[in-house]
Amino acid sequence: MSAALVGPCLRGMAVLAFPLAVAYESAGDLERAVPLYETTLARREHVLGETHPDTLTSRSNLAGAYESAGDLERAVPLYETTLAQRERVLGDTHPHTLASRDNLAHARRAAQAVQQPSTKAWKRPV
Repeated sequence: MSAALVGPCLRGMAVLAFPLAVAYESAGDLERAVPLYETTLARREHVLGETHPDTLTSRSNLAGAYESAGDLERAVPLYETTLAQRERVLGDTHPHTLASRDNLAHARRAAQAVQQPSTKAWKRPV
């Protein structure tokens, strides 16, 4: 394949994979959604760059899929990166930046809840 076609082909593949990943995630099929989000993010980083708004959207969606799958160790760092980049690129008050801040807070709360042992068992009446 010629070098002139590589960029458009990668961009086109990312464009096609992203809505399919969203559809799989909406249907609850995270096993199919996550690899497509990962592929889309890698392609967008390569073609568009690390801080392009579409790349940031892909990173945020991948973090959300990781969170939905219960993989908070992977979700939280992606949310952190996305928030930092959106603050720089879009500004502190942009709706996507605010959504990133909320997503990160939610994932951190969920991660904290997982790390804390449950106290329900010892509080139940016998």
